[in-house]
Amino acid sequence: MPKINILMVLDNLTIGGAQKIVCDLATNLDKNIFHVKVCTLFSGRENSPEILADYLIGHGIKVFQFNTESWRDFHTFATFKNIVKQENIHLIHAHMIPADFWGCLLGKISAKLPTIYTRHNTYYLNGFVSRFQNHVLNHGLANKIVAVSQAVKENLLQVWKAPRFTVNIIENGVDLVKYTPNNSGEKVRKEFEITPDEIVIGNISRFEARKGYDIFLKIAFEASKIMPELKFLMIGHGPQEAFLQAEIRRLGLDKVVLLSRPRMDMPEVLAAMDIFLFTPYWGEGLPCVVLEAMASGIPVVASNIGSNRELIIQDETGYLPDPKNWRMQISRLNPRAFVEKIILLATNATLRKKMGEQARRYVEQRFNLETMIQKHQALYLDLV
Repeated sequence: MPKINILMVLDNLTIGGAQKIVCDLATNLDKNIFHVKVCTLFSGRENSPEILADYLIGHGIKVFQFNTESWRDFHTFATFKNIVKQENIHLIHAHMIPADFWGCLLGKISAKLPTIYTRHNTYYLNGFVSRFQNHVLNHGLANKIVAVSQAVKENLLQVWKAPRFTVNIIENGVDLVKYTPNNSGEKVRKEFEITPDEIVIGNISRFEARKGYDIFLKIAFEASKIMPELKFLMIGHGPQEAFLQAEIRRLGLDKVVLLSRPRMDMPEVLAAMDIFLFTPYWGEGLPCVVLEAMASGIPVVASNIGSNRELIIQDETGYLPDPKNWRMQISRLNPRAFVEKIILLATNATLRKKMGEQARRYVEQRFNLETMIQKHQALYLDLV
């Protein structure tokens, strides 16, 4: 039986949640049935290396990278069409905005292929172009839409008016072998000169306004006054990097908050953490970093927005400091509520261990990689 050739299309291959899911799909789909290639349409725009391109190539996945300059970039579009023909592509699976629109559009123009796009986040983009692209995407270009959580499905149906019959929920899954409580964070703690007595509160996210790093730093400022032995570790990159560095200096947190750019040893970085602090204002579809933290046996304290309530069981796997006040998006967060939960966990190793174990079990039951792969395979076979 000939293999089904799938072209995964996305913006870029920097380290991020959507990019990780593409890598997991590309490397774990049944190789007896599927043959995956990956294409980026907007590489080179981020001020960060596209580390995951090398990862895919190292796993034998063919990668095509473009920096599409505008909708008039006919050279890229012609090359894309040639790739579809030469690689005998049977299905396009697009990810991220705007690659979801362009990937599905080019798939239809090139060979009238069946197309899927995954919505990884909740979005409220009000510009004409965004609304036009989403309307066309949802009402003709995409044969099926994957929502990574119930929150994303609600956003697609209510905000973007996607037809209900096209939307399938396939929750993100995490590699339970790679991310485990048995990983050692000793090397990472030594790298950052963190002593065994210090408690590490960490976050791994893109440095942008919606991720709420302004609140993260306020929490660090208040909590470290109560417990000087706390360290806050921020791993990421993005447009707010210089601003955050300035804020750390302004708040006098140079010795409290530690920064690092994205890296490939994330399991060991998570193992160096005692608590995962996640403070976004909006946009969270089903954050991979939270799943990875939970799989690593780390309790999570997170803002009660978007899909976070689908991950965190209050008082069991972590805390939503304002559990009764859920919002799809929020404009302000109260740092004191977060500080209270951080101190509670930081002063109680038994509670941290118990919640971490419960978080691991919850991920094993609901968010494992195998289930995510199986559901995608069934969807692909249904379309081709």
